[in-house]
Amino acid sequence: ALLKVNYKNNFYVKFENSKLEQGEEIIIVGFPLPDMLNTNAKVTDGIVSSLYGVQNDPNSITHTAPTQPGNSGGPVFSKKGTVIAVVVSTFTHKNIMEELGGYIPQNINFAIKGEKVKQFIQKSKSNYESINGSKDYKPKEIIKMGNLTTKMVECWK
Repeated sequence: ALLKVNYKNNFYVKFENSKLEQGEEIIIVGFPLPDMLNTNAKVTDGIVSSLYGVQNDPNSITHTAPTQPGNSGGPVFSKKGTVIAVVVSTFTHKNIMEELGGYIPQNINFAIKGEKVKQFIQKSKSNYESINGSKDYKPKEIIKMGNLTTKMVECWK
């Protein structure tokens, strides 16, 4: 989903133009488990473990950054401080454990590739910026960018 809000944020992030690589270090900023933990942004890190998602989905990546309910829709940052993907899901342990005969998989999480997200934004006639990032940021610098640009969205019934 693409949400339009009446809020002007002077800070925003850019998508990465250069090709995504397996093994790339990532940082995720999101709001996992806000009712159990707190409503502040939380950060996890990992790597791009595969350039494909479930059943060889070419529009997704598999990554190792821990992902919980509430991370969905959050940015996946590269070390360049650019967005390379958007978090969508993780394997649910109960369902996959039954299928694998008791084995619990770890660090298998998914995100939609930035290229696919940019296509979606274009079709929605909205704007975004993308660059070939060149600077390697320190994790705390990326986290600061994430805190300035990532906001929690709640759905109320």
